[in-house]
This record gives sequence, C-alpha cells and structure tokens, in this order.
Amino acid sequence: MTLALNPRFAAPAADTFVFDPDRAVEGRRDFVPLYGDDGWSLLALTQNPSQADDIIRWRWFPRVFREPFRYASWTLINYPLPDRDVTLRGAAMRSKLSVGRITQTVVQWSMFAQWLDERGIKQLSLVTAEDLSDYSHQLDKARGLARNTATSHLIALSRLHYYGRLYLPDTDRLVAPPWVAEGMDDYLPAASPLGENVTEPISPATMGPLLVWALRFVEEYADDILAAFEEHRRLVEIAEGLKGPFKKGSGLRLVTYLEQLEAEGRPVPALIRDTKISTPGVFLAGLTGTPIAKPLRG
Repeated sequence: MTLALNPRFAAPAADTFVFDPDRAVEGRRDFVPLYGDDGWSLLALTQNPSQADDIIRWRWFPRVFREPFRYASWTLINYPLPDRDVTLRGAAMRSKLSVGRITQTVVQWSMFAQWLDERGIKQLSLVTAEDLSDYSHQLDKARGLARNTATSHLIALSRLHYYGRLYLPDTDRLVAPPWVAEGMDDYLPAASPLGENVTEPISPATMGPLLVWALRFVEEYADDILAAFEEHRRLVEIAEGLKGPFKKGSGLRLVTYLEQLEAEGRPVPALIRDTKISTPGVFLAGLTGTPIAKPLRG
C-alpha cells in the first residue's frame, strides 16, 4: 500500500493511503486510513492530545456525490491552495487547513451535496451560480445560521471551486460562486447595526466582582490546574504509546489494580456524562500500562 502522488484528475486506488504515513505523528501511524475506507480518521496528522477523532464518514454524502467528494477531500488533505486563490475577494482563506477545519469543511460539503440531491442536481458541473445564490439564502432563511457560521459554509464552497479547477475532472468542477467576484455581504445574514455587538454591555457593578474572582481563581488554583494538565498529558502520552492489539498478559496490571480497589473498598474510576457512565480508558491505560484495544477501521 502506497500513497498515490498524482493529484490531477485521477482518484487513488482504494488500497492506497489517504496521506503519506511519514506525515503521521509518532505512535499514530495505525490511524492512517486507506482511500477506499468507509471512514477517514485524520488523528494521525495532529500532535494535539485533546484532538477528537472525528472520522469523516462517506455515508454522509448521497451516493451520486460520494466519489467526487471523496477525491475532493483527498486533495484538500494533501495539497495546499495557491496564493492566487486564497487572496481573492470574498473572504480570507488559509492555504492549508488544520485537521479540525478539514473535517468541518467536509461536513459542510456533505450538507451542500444533500441539498443538491434534494433539488435533483446530480453532478457538480451542472450547478449554476444561481443555485449557489439560492443555497446561500437557504443558509440564512431556512436554517437561520449565524453570520459567521454562514460565512464558513460559503468559504467551504469557494474552496471546493478552487480545488475543482485544479484537480477534479470537468464533470466534478463547481462553477465560481458569485460571492468570489462580488464579495460575501449580499449572500450572508444581515450584520448587527453598524457592525457592533447588539448585546448590552456588562455593567461595572457586575464586571468588578467578576474580575476580582477571575484574578483570585488564577492566583489560588493555577498551580493545581497546571499540575492536573501535566498529569493528564503524561497519562495520554503513555496511553498513546500503548495503542494496538492486546498482547498476552497485558491486562494483568489492570486486574491487580482493580483487585486492590476492591480490597480497600474504594470505588472504580468512571466517567459520568449526563446520565451515562463509561470507563476512563485513557486514565486506566496510563495508570496501569494496559493498552486500549485498537479500534476497528471505519
């Protein structure tokens, strides 16, 4: 299995890596997905220990758009946009996106693909500028998105146009959105009056005590918070280094730890979110050196 290197017009084979495993963070190479997988994890591209493993699921897309957007997403992950595209009118864009922004962009593309499918449009090259204008108004009127959120959706479509022009076959290229030439103001929800925050300012009588308690919080609890953060990072690093399939005897330290808790009458560690109780896998892995089971692909 290799990474396909030719980005122009030809999708990689199903058994090639989505991105070069050499780009993967040490200890996370097992997370590098294959192009044909039903879901793509991008966790191997970030060193952030708190980054959620938000897997891109191709079932989000209508079947007719699944492969065009799979390939568009592959180019998004592997190739930056040229400077000439990121500096055009409409909104400032980055040449290369973070893992979180890549996932968000693909999610926004999936919403657009669903909207096209509902309108009976089955090919990206058949989308018109008028369709894109209608979609921008749908974000405002039908879905009631905030201005910043709607801006993010429009930027995602601008990015799809630029990547299509560079890498996608003719049938999968999106026409230039009208806001690229005209600017985004006419395609977004109305801004607040005079561009200012419409929320009432916080009164000095409220802000004063808030500031006092903020300073007190930092002065009295900062050491404990920083120590807890370092301990969390230490446990995460241990757990990351242990990821993979279980090996014979790898659970003995966990069993010993749980037996000790039972003997001393102490509770078993647990995570409680809302009304759901779950096992704190990373904590137990870092504490006992017991690996977390390797997740299945997809």
